[in-house]
Amino acid sequence: MILVGGGVIAVQAIGSAPDKPTTATSATGGGQPLDPEDQAWKIAQAQVDALLGDNEQAWLDLIDPSQPQYREQYRTLFRTLRAMRINHAEALAVPPPGEVGGTDFYVGFSYCFQGSPCPTAFNQPKMVKRVTLTTAGGRQVISVVDFNPTTIYNVKGAPWADDQLVITEGKRVVVAASASRAADIPQVIALADQAAVDIDRFGNHLRTAQDRYRIFLADDHDWATWFNGDQPEWAIGYAWEVAGTGMDVVLHASQVLDGTEDAQIVIRHEMGHVLTMIGAQPPDNPLEFLFNDRNQWLREGIAEYIGQNGRPAQQTYHRSTLQRAFRSSNPPRSIMASSVRAGSERNSVDGLYAMGYAATSCMAARYGEAAMFHFTDLVLREAAKEDAASRKIYGKPFAQVDRDCLTWIRQHL
Repeated sequence: MILVGGGVIAVQAIGSAPDKPTTATSATGGGQPLDPEDQAWKIAQAQVDALLGDNEQAWLDLIDPSQPQYREQYRTLFRTLRAMRINHAEALAVPPPGEVGGTDFYVGFSYCFQGSPCPTAFNQPKMVKRVTLTTAGGRQVISVVDFNPTTIYNVKGAPWADDQLVITEGKRVVVAASASRAADIPQVIALADQAAVDIDRFGNHLRTAQDRYRIFLADDHDWATWFNGDQPEWAIGYAWEVAGTGMDVVLHASQVLDGTEDAQIVIRHEMGHVLTMIGAQPPDNPLEFLFNDRNQWLREGIAEYIGQNGRPAQQTYHRSTLQRAFRSSNPPRSIMASSVRAGSERNSVDGLYAMGYAATSCMAARYGEAAMFHFTDLVLREAAKEDAASRKIYGKPFAQVDRDCLTWIRQHL
């Protein structure tokens, strides 16, 4: 259960999402189309108008009626983007490199989803398909489609671009899966809707409470491809943020639902990452995150605290892991457990989660849950150093908090 943050194509430029769907303009500014071929541009603009206007028939009318397979792909895409609550889009049409003057184009749009700050057009995530235009019924339509072209325009592995996606909305969540795991969607909706209610109190501490969460249920193939698919072998879920779309939860279905994991805890944990990391400021030194993730203990610890719905760590299965650690020949010397990554041993992974969880339990018990979440917010979302955050919130240096909580954890085992 890990968090991976940051945009894939879009960078973290921040803008203001419009309150209502807007009429699209050129991503290059000045109202000039990206593509000199007017028909490709008109089709891209018509796609935007249909999407923002919730007009599925107008969207499908842009596809060659003699190509039913492409119409079904585009129907699925339309319904997925509407369920994701697309609320801003800007038309994009450009010929592939070296193919100016032909009938093939990258046609699509940049976009944003409701509930997330919308960057400028250049930094918005983008979705294009490589298409061939032809004339049918006296008008230009899309006749041949490469639905997932290899191009820098697209967010790599975005689940919502999957043309086989089945998507269903609950009261507080939208859950999507490929057909192979679609039968599991009702179960996940029930668990996630309950989780959303359970964790509202934590979101209120952070002022990041979410009206709605998005969860993608991955089969083994999806797990290896969605958002690049580059996850440690011990991971079973993660949260991922792309500027302009918000933060999504991805669950490895076979691990979360078919194994021995408590799916309710896992879902709360990953939704907890959304609360504690959405919109986080990047660290001053990005290499620190890549090679020395010093806050991983807190990020996973607070997510597990949320996953366990605030139960003290010593009342959960993490107790045995902590007991073994403190009784070993090399007991913990800090609540800041060493970070783990791909290739880390299972004992190290379990130890990080258990110690981080116990540390947040200690801080909640000693200083109050609201103060603990405020400290967490400063460190994780505002990129404050732990000592500065500790002095501000707890009124004492973090080194003292560290020593006191290490003693507290040992005493409560």
